[in-house]
Amino acid sequence: MNFQILLELGLAQINYPAQVASRRRDLKAWGTVEPQGKGWSWRWSGIGLALPELLPEPVPCVSADAAWSAMDSIVTKYVRRIGAGG
Repeated sequence: MNFQILLELGLAQINYPAQVASRRRDLKAWGTVEPQGKGWSWRWSGIGLALPELLPEPVPCVSADAAWSAMDSIVTKYVRRIGAGG
């Protein structure tokens, strides 16, 4: 592998935790991820949602990371559906 590719891969790996933390800060405007029973789930904040009826009910996930990921996916689809995210 050439040096430039290795450098880019290394920087991407170093930046990944910061990107995840930044995205989670953004998602906290929509809701929170909390322990639920033996797993994890999210709770919508309900504040400022244009069409909250379009959001599904939270479901149990195996980990906090999985709950954040599911919430991220749902928020992305929701924003696109209401026409606010391109």
